[in-house]
Amino acid sequence: MASTCLEVDATIAEDAHRRRDLAALAAARERSLPILLQAEAVVNGCGVPARLGSRRQADLAIRVARAFRARIEGRDDPATWTELAVDWAELGDPYEAARARWREAQALLDRARGRSTRTVARDPLIAAAEGAYNLGAWPLLRAVAELSRRAMLPLPKHIEAALEGRLEPLASPSRSIGTRPGASTRAAQSPAGRGGGMGQAAGQASGGAAPRREPGIVADFAASAVQQAQHDFGLSKRELEVLALIAEGRSNPEIGRQLYITRKTVAVHVSNILTKLGVSGRVEAAAAAIRLGLTERA
Repeated sequence: MASTCLEVDATIAEDAHRRRDLAALAAARERSLPILLQAEAVVNGCGVPARLGSRRQADLAIRVARAFRARIEGRDDPATWTELAVDWAELGDPYEAARARWREAQALLDRARGRSTRTVARDPLIAAAEGAYNLGAWPLLRAVAELSRRAMLPLPKHIEAALEGRLEPLASPSRSIGTRPGASTRAAQSPAGRGGGMGQAAGQASGGAAPRREPGIVADFAASAVQQAQHDFGLSKRELEVLALIAEGRSNPEIGRQLYITRKTVAVHVSNILTKLGVSGRVEAAAAAIRLGLTERA
């Protein structure tokens, strides 16, 4: 519970930092510390030997909570998440190991600026995606895919294809989610930032229905509608992403942090966007983007 609470507060703190909401940031910091200290006291005083599996699980949960506390304070450490991923895997919990790899990639990307430095997050990002894919943990996989899109670090082709087609791979019994009782329920009830619950059991994923195929004239109509894409005015996918953030009122530094690119690169994208849209400033660009529906395709 402490780990979940601190994860929520870490998400709140990240959003507050982006919005420059110092009151919300301070509240998250103030709220999270007593929760962590109380949880540590409970675990340390439980009397369960450290070598037992339940105690090892509790100790790892406390370490995850500490890692989120560090994130709230702006001290997110990739090495901490690396160690947690290894220890969760050793304990027999591949779902938590995959989540730790995802957080490791986030921490690395938060320190990166520019394409050359973003590549350090490729390995943990792919490890997180492979782990989520093998477990059938689709909310987690979608969160990993969103991070890879923002960082422009493509995932393996079979995973990209599965996500694009919304096809869920059949997971074997040996790939079930976690070894402890209630792991699937807890994962499905995880907090925001994980797509509404990070991780379904593999059995749940395999029970999903395949995408519906519409016959005859309905299929032809749907296909023609897809082909009639709206005009994007020559904007690249990255420029559409930048334009969507401009429409949200984000500054260049904020856009750079969101997309893990330098301010100089953001400035180049903004200049290209203004030229292609034929507008003179950011306000006009935002208005045109909203009016033409360009931000919906970012």
